[in-house]
Amino acid sequence: MLDFLLNNGVPSGLRYGSTMALLVTAALALVWLYMMYDCIKNEKDGKIQALWIAVLLVGKFVAVFVYFAAVFLPRIRRERKEA
Repeated sequence: MLDFLLNNGVPSGLRYGSTMALLVTAALALVWLYMMYDCIKNEKDGKIQALWIAVLLVGKFVAVFVYFAAVFLPRIRRERKEA
């Protein structure tokens, strides 16, 4: 906390060029939010939807990649074949 106050309210990590880390974290947060939205929108079974939401909330970014590979990509491929 003292470090935060001594640096005029700027966290010390941001002063030394971790802007890239901030951008990557923001991008991952956006992907995480989109996967949450996708789960709420497209999962029809309430129990499976609740399970995936819990997994996404607890697992954070690792769960995003699991959901993406296990649910999102197969659904997109299936929709492309049907179209």
